[in-house]
Amino acid sequence: IKLCSKLKLHTIIPTIIIENNPYQEIKVQLTNSAIISIPISQSYLNELQVSIKYIKSKGYSFKTLEELLSENLEK
Repeated sequence: IKLCSKLKLHTIIPTIIIENNPYQEIKVQLTNSAIISIPISQSYLNELQVSIKYIKSKGYSFKTLEELLSENLEK
């Protein structure tokens, strides 16, 4: 993190790191501006649709890291 700061690079640190149960972990930890890290596996992909529906039902929307970084560069 210090090296990235010194080189004026971005450091992305997820606020929610999924380890076991994606839907349950998102349900408990979801906050505004959360960055969610989900490992790619078939079992997690099966729960992804349910998790997305839950997040949308709470009024949140999705942005990619690319979008967030480009907004930051425009300022």
